[in-house]
Amino acid sequence: MNNTITLYSNNTKDKRHLALLAYLERFAITYEVVSLNDNIDRPLMKKIMRYYNADFDTILNTKWRSSRAKDCIGLRKIMNNDPTFNQLLDYCVAHPKVLRNNIMWIPHKKRIIVGFSEENKEELLKIYVTHKLKQSNRKSILAKAIEIGLTNEEEEE
Repeated sequence: MNNTITLYSNNTKDKRHLALLAYLERFAITYEVVSLNDNIDRPLMKKIMRYYNADFDTILNTKWRSSRAKDCIGLRKIMNNDPTFNQLLDYCVAHPKVLRNNIMWIPHKKRIIVGFSEENKEELLKIYVTHKLKQSNRKSILAKAIEIGLTNEEEEE
């Protein structure tokens, strides 16, 4: 089972992004960083929205309402016209800078975590501590089963 976090980021030099990487490394949580600017497409954006299970407003950069950046001005125009889900999806794919930084895909939980806050730190740690405990318990149970002859190693692989 793959338990490597995929971290989608549109600013890898941001302080919060660097703090998140340090946090993941501190707790030995494996991750890979993928650029949102270069790799976002419609299926990925749909996956993010499906597994984040929230509305678009919560996944958008909090500064989009006040920023003078061209992408944000365009987003404000769209938002004023009561956009459809597909229109917002297409806009985010075309302009990934309007998305929040640090969108994390947790594959073994099929879960998206957005941003890096105290609440998210606790959630990440809880997910990975629970996962590692389950893995280590499974390994010790399997080792005991092999020891007493209930199973053999070939069946597990």
